[in-house]
Amino acid sequence: MDPGSDEANQRSVEQFKIKRLIKKLIESKGNGTSMVSIIVPPKKNLNEITRLLNSEQSKCENIKDRLNR
Repeated sequence: MDPGSDEANQRSVEQFKIKRLIKKLIESKGNGTSMVSIIVPPKKNLNEITRLLNSEQSKCENIKDRLNR
């Protein structure tokens, strides 16, 4: 089997998966602001992202009105 052909097939599969994911995200619906999407770069420290999310959650919990959270 041609190695170049195998790479092309792999690329096609990856593109298909990405397109399918994008379609699912576009079709997703949240209730108000209840859905959050985060894009994390490959080299980003996950601990830093977790701290950021926890900080944002704390700020939201301090809002008294449940509808504004």
